[in-house]
Amino acid sequence: GPIVRLPYPGFGGISFPKALAAVLTVGAIAAAIWFRLYLQKSEKLGAILKGADTEGGRKEALEKLSRDFKKGDTQATIARAQLEMQDDPRKALETLATVDLSKVLGPIADQVRALRAMLHLSLGEATEARVLADALDLGKQQDGKTRAMFATVAGEAWARTGNAKKAVETLELFNPEDPEFADSRTQMYRARAFAYAAVNDTKSMARMLKKLADVNPHLLGMFEIGRAHV
Repeated sequence: GPIVRLPYPGFGGISFPKALAAVLTVGAIAAAIWFRLYLQKSEKLGAILKGADTEGGRKEALEKLSRDFKKGDTQATIARAQLEMQDDPRKALETLATVDLSKVLGPIADQVRALRAMLHLSLGEATEARVLADALDLGKQQDGKTRAMFATVAGEAWARTGNAKKAVETLELFNPEDPEFADSRTQMYRARAFAYAAVNDTKSMARMLKKLADVNPHLLGMFEIGRAHV
């Protein structure tokens, strides 16, 4: 994997579990962005998820999904995964894998691929994420926020699996400081840190790591001194 020289030795002792929790929190926010867009036509699902910001709320929401929606309902399946990823990302991956991507509309299939890829990246499984990222059609999503999130996930996957030039070019199409991307800004910083490290742009990498540290120092736990988890 790419060598990452962490310029903030004081953060080197951050535990991987804390880093993972921080990254998954960021991922859950990103997933919520995608899902709000997808669920605009389904007030019932939106209402179920509205109170799912606590462990108890998520448990209740999962019970409602099981009770009120048929098994195999794509929207309900993605909703279930969004809830599960906050407490058990591996289970969320298993849930998303039940969606037959050949039988859903292209944009929806790509949302599932992107969410799965994001979870794999958060778990340190860059190779699995790369397979999904390569199948994404980055130009078919009409919503700007969704396009940016797809590019962020794909860019990080490419950066961590040997396609650094394409990663940087893709990520730099979207400005993390744009107010439109406020909800996904942290994940954009993280993807850029990996990409700049992979092309040995240490100055840009250090700038991204500083921005991550300003958001949450635990996010730097995904970067060990000298080497990144990939």
